[in-house]
Amino acid sequence: MIEHIDTSRIGDRIREERERLDLSRKKLGRLIGVTEHHIGQLERGERNTSLTTLAKISQVLKVSIDSFVFDTGEPNNDEKSERSTERAELENLIERCSDQEIEVIFDMLKVVIPHLKVKG
Repeated sequence: MIEHIDTSRIGDRIREERERLDLSRKKLGRLIGVTEHHIGQLERGERNTSLTTLAKISQVLKVSIDSFVFDTGEPNNDEKSERSTERAELENLIERCSDQEIEVIFDMLKVVIPHLKVKG
């Protein structure tokens, strides 16, 4: 039975996963509807969080809620971590594109992807 939940450990895990995706506190806060200051307080263990907020954070960071609380989520092996980093980089690149540029990129990907033959 759980007697105490370590909010500083939850905060550490949030920070680790946020940094893994190269997200700023401000960006994470904006994505889940809280302030950058709120995220900072959570990461430092100075503030408890609601289950709803933790669920939003887990969705954005693409990790399970239990990995924050119990540290038992899926292991972050190097390949999975690298792929997540690459996805985050792609998202960051796309965010800087106009809608027209995104359309062109999307059309190009639809043509190129079916013909990719990557060994590995």
